[in-house]
Amino acid sequence: MEITRVTDPTETRGPEEFSGHVAVGKKGLGPPTWRESVLWGLALTAGAITFSIALGEAVLGLTLVLGAIWVVRERPVLSRPLTTLCAGMYVVWALISLVLGAESTGWGKSPRLIWLLALPLTALAVRTKKDISFLLKALACGGGILALLVLIRNPLSALRGSGDFMSRLIDQGSMTNGQMLMVCCVMAAGLWGIERAAGRAGRGWLILLALLSAALVVNLKRGSWICAFLILAVFFSRRLGWKAPVILALLAGLILLIPAARRRLVELPHEFDANRGGRMTMWCKIAPELIRRHPWGIGYSALTNRLMREVAPEVELNRNHLHSNPIQITVELGWLGLGIYLVWMLAALGQARRTLTMTGGDGGIWAAGLALIGLMANGLVEYNFGDTELLVVYAILMGLLSAGILTTPATGDREAVA
Repeated sequence: MEITRVTDPTETRGPEEFSGHVAVGKKGLGPPTWRESVLWGLALTAGAITFSIALGEAVLGLTLVLGAIWVVRERPVLSRPLTTLCAGMYVVWALISLVLGAESTGWGKSPRLIWLLALPLTALAVRTKKDISFLLKALACGGGILALLVLIRNPLSALRGSGDFMSRLIDQGSMTNGQMLMVCCVMAAGLWGIERAAGRAGRGWLILLALLSAALVVNLKRGSWICAFLILAVFFSRRLGWKAPVILALLAGLILLIPAARRRLVELPHEFDANRGGRMTMWCKIAPELIRRHPWGIGYSALTNRLMREVAPEVELNRNHLHSNPIQITVELGWLGLGIYLVWMLAALGQARRTLTMTGGDGGIWAAGLALIGLMANGLVEYNFGDTELLVVYAILMGLLSAGILTTPATGDREAVA
């Protein structure tokens, strides 16, 4: 079988070249292949999961079924399996911890781990830069719907009831929405970069970026603000040089004109007080004690507010996580679990770097890689592995960043090979 490297991705068939069942205006293309159907399913999942967990899970469930049929029928080759293997190790150890964990409560929330199958499925389905930009467009457009919901719903909800409007607006903010909007901001910036590289203005993506940024501000979550600012500064610096951080700093200054934003930033130093029951209480008191007692972990999703209050009674009421991926994973899965997680994240970043090199610094790859870094950075101060919506986004980003770019054009559907 002759193996050929694709030198011009536009020569391969992209998802935009067919309209669902039969291609329109493309003589002889016929109905979509299994791979293309799976790619559409992943795109719909990426768009839906941003604003509706129920819809996103329903679409992803159907896509996994399609993917299983495709894999059985055509046996596509996973060309760069390292990230998938690390994810598999994480899942296996998490399931083992359900049996061995000192505080394990059974299956709990472990069924959500099945959504990590989106990682290898994305890596198999993505073949060209067109496929990547297709997924990025779906994610960015879904983020646009989320932005409209946040901009309309949060202020209206804050208007109801008594008391201070700004305090109620702050209460409406969502950690998950903040991180999702941060990711989608980077997607919109990346799509603008692709348009600019093609000689087009890309104004539509800049308008979407402005909408997403406005929603990010109204959502009033500081961690997402900081990550978005740093990631966008890095991205735009590639095109605008020193002007990028200056422009973003000026925009950040405008944000400070909003009273609620100023209040959120003024409250930031209080997070470093270990006696207030917040993050420092969790990281400096609760986590070290639980890790000391259970170095092999208490079990996946086994942490409860009761366990936390046994160590530090002042901790926030009803909180059942520690606001940090590495710390939460160490408590639940032990030191071995932390090691697996770190190797997994390093493998994902390493394969992202290789994909960036293989595609000549493509704007879409840059955006996907920076979005993944943004999620990892936010995961240092938020347990975003505990949000199903963000876990799905993690899987899709890691999958497209570990996809192969070689094809076998002799077959009906091109298989990625190493």
